[in-house]
Amino acid sequence: MTVRLRYDTEDAIPESLRSHYAPDPAGGFVLQAEDLADTLARHASETSAWAARVQEAADARLSADVHEACSRLGVRDACRADVVRAAREAFRVDDTLTLVPLSADGPATLDAWLTTRRAESAPWWDVPTGAGVPPSRPEPGPPNPFARETLNLTEQGRLLRAQPELARRLRDQARQA
Repeated sequence: MTVRLRYDTEDAIPESLRSHYAPDPAGGFVLQAEDLADTLARHASETSAWAARVQEAADARLSADVHEACSRLGVRDACRADVVRAAREAFRVDDTLTLVPLSADGPATLDAWLTTRRAESAPWWDVPTGAGVPPSRPEPGPPNPFARETLNLTEQGRLLRAQPELARRLRDQARQA
């Protein structure tokens, strides 16, 4: 829309701008620039506040989506803030609050992106536990001085004096074996 400084009749002024024109003593209507400058400044301030709210919503959406994906794929809770920071470099949130990859040749979804990061960002992932985890062998402790295979009278005496409770437990273990 073209804004003119002067209109001959009030009907010629666009409806949205009528409040910014005043009658001219010489006839017609003239633009009140000071009034318009205040209005534009107010609109700029409102637009800036709106843009900040939109950015907050976009950040919240990205963070929520990353946390959901981390839960699905087993990323450690302590590492999720790092994952969110890295995801900000790989994704953006569009006008409809949908995650969009920044790179056309990169993974299209957050789950796919996290899966590709698994090898290079190993500390992000939980250590598997439960079924399917190879059994760990307990570290062998010191030899039992009461057992037949490792009988040691000197060590037995030292244990009986220094740690009688441990000596009794080791003696009982040796009798059961």
